[in-house]
Amino acid sequence: MLTAPNLEKIPFIEHGFCTAAESEALKKTHKKHLLLLKQAHDDGVIFATSLDIGQDVEADAMAAIEPELMLGIKTADCVPVLLADKEKQVIGAIHAGWKSALKGIVKNGVDAMLHLGAARENIAAAVGPSIRFADYEVGKDFYNAFMEHDPEAEVFFTTDKKYFNLPEYVKSKLFEEGIEDIFDTEINTYKDTSFISYRRDNKDENRNISWIKIK
Repeated sequence: MLTAPNLEKIPFIEHGFCTAAESEALKKTHKKHLLLLKQAHDDGVIFATSLDIGQDVEADAMAAIEPELMLGIKTADCVPVLLADKEKQVIGAIHAGWKSALKGIVKNGVDAMLHLGAARENIAAAVGPSIRFADYEVGKDFYNAFMEHDPEAEVFFTTDKKYFNLPEYVKSKLFEEGIEDIFDTEINTYKDTSFISYRRDNKDENRNISWIKIK
């Protein structure tokens, strides 16, 4: 299972970015501890506990302090972000599709961690497998939405406005929140067939799961 070196250094957490096959196995073997949200491509965030498991909670980010609770993010091209405070036992997980990222899900996810006692300077973040720049073709309405709500995002488009660098945009939002310890897996879900890609497969079924927990 793929992991991030910066999160591996934190002794009290475990995490992973699962392939399609690993994701299916994880749902079966860790059903009692794995929290999967009803993701809405919006800006909602929750303070997660084990009581939320199986409750179909709608949100796109969560933060937690409960040991053994696995925060799981489902993606099929969107950007999964896993976070942990390197000193305090506070973790977070974010589903950053273009809509949720534009609406401020990164800030909201980080703020939830801060509320639970994390410190910006101590947070490490890992950006998981997602669709990458050369394969993320977008339309005029997509570009116009960013220019209306976040004009500075123009630097993440190609000059012809046809392709968008979603992972770099998400990382820029992490930097804006004062997080400097960021690892990017740099895996392209569109190209790597071990991961699910909605754009490549055009199937709205299974998802890749990225997860993090406190031991």
